[in-house]
Amino acid sequence: MVIAVVLSMIPGLSMQASMAIAGESAEAAQIDREVDAALKKFLEDTPEADIFRKEAIGILVFPNIVKGGFMFGAQYGKGALRKEGKTVGCYSTLTASYGL
Repeated sequence: MVIAVVLSMIPGLSMQASMAIAGESAEAAQIDREVDAALKKFLEDTPEADIFRKEAIGILVFPNIVKGGFMFGAQYGKGALRKEGKTVGCYSTLTASYGL
């Protein structure tokens, strides 16, 4: 009973991991197209963000992250790192969490 009370008082525990997807592939090309569409929509919806895009050394874009859970949660997505408008790497993110 005491353990349950202590754990319920902790707002959340989480861990994250990101890794590069090696090599060019059809999957990388698909991610690139999704990143293009996400950046275009973002800049159309938020024109003032273009100031930051121009000054940024790189932009890491995850166009689609799937999330789910109840008490235990997880999310996963794939994206790309852009430098000077060109993709320099593809990445995936995985997060797991616990909390009430």
